[in-house]
Amino acid sequence: MPQRIQKRDGSIVTFDPEKIRHAIFRAAFEVLQDKTKASPIAERLTGIVIQKLVAVYKDKLLHVESIQDTVEATLMSEGYSQIAKSYILYRERRS
Repeated sequence: MPQRIQKRDGSIVTFDPEKIRHAIFRAAFEVLQDKTKASPIAERLTGIVIQKLVAVYKDKLLHVESIQDTVEATLMSEGYSQIAKSYILYRERRS
């Protein structure tokens, strides 16, 4: 699992998978309006995202944009296009 990430402002912080799960959950909840459906989706997809990050960025410093790109690509590849759209809008609001 990644240890550190670089934020947009250049600072280096500890990697927190909960932030990925929370972002996916918020996007899923916005679409589904049901916490009991959004939560398992967020849990499963967070695991997939982390696996992809480990595989691609094994010995590299992760940048927040790389994480967000991976989340977006994972949502699309797993068939959650509406949630991906919500995530993209969430991402734009946060940037």
